[in-house]
Amino acid sequence: MDHAKNRLNLEDAKAVKIARDLKMYDVLYPVKRDDILKLVDYFNSMQIKQMRGELNDFAMRLEVMTEFLGIYILEKCMKVKIDDITYKRSRNVICTDEEKCKGKMPGIDVYLDEQFSDRLSGHYDWGKPLNALSIIHFVKFMSQQEAYKKYASAANEMLKWVELSGQVRNPAAHTIIAINENSIRAGYEGRDSAALCRAMRTVMIQVFENEMKKAALDIYDQINTMIQDSLMKTEQSEMRQIAEVEL
Repeated sequence: MDHAKNRLNLEDAKAVKIARDLKMYDVLYPVKRDDILKLVDYFNSMQIKQMRGELNDFAMRLEVMTEFLGIYILEKCMKVKIDDITYKRSRNVICTDEEKCKGKMPGIDVYLDEQFSDRLSGHYDWGKPLNALSIIHFVKFMSQQEAYKKYASAANEMLKWVELSGQVRNPAAHTIIAINENSIRAGYEGRDSAALCRAMRTVMIQVFENEMKKAALDIYDQINTMIQDSLMKTEQSEMRQIAEVEL
């Protein structure tokens, strides 16, 4: 139980220690690559938040999930390193670099200006801090290439997550109104949070392919089964002890 609690709270070190102490690490962590494991665990925590109806927490994690999954696709699948398209404004702030981007992704400037033409400036604003929206547009642009076309559907879906996140997160951050299913439906084409989780699951399976077993996305179901089995064995053992005493 402590393992599941720590893992859900993203207290990775504590959760891993418990898994190792129980000699269950390989069972509880079926994903071997650390970068994928972090994304899988983050998504799994979101699934639990969704099932519990904790939609404020769920929505607050949506943009972070989208950003880092987008970075994974861009860097690992499309071979575009973030360092190759940005510059550091300060230690913790990196910004889009127009010249670097055009050098790495020829035509990206024209594409982005088209996508952001409805802004007051009428074009994409370079030099701003890198965010999930820019990252997903980089992925969408790259997915036009033949080698990366298989990521086009994922990029289109992820763009919906970014837009939804902006619609529900910003008002929630400045009011005391809770995010509910109506909030999700209003920003996600009439679909609810369960549908969103299913879509996220589909994208992750597509992106990670052979790097991850589907069972990794159901790890809390497996943990619950293990806990129930353990409790049942404990109960049976206690009943046997009682029976022996009575005899």
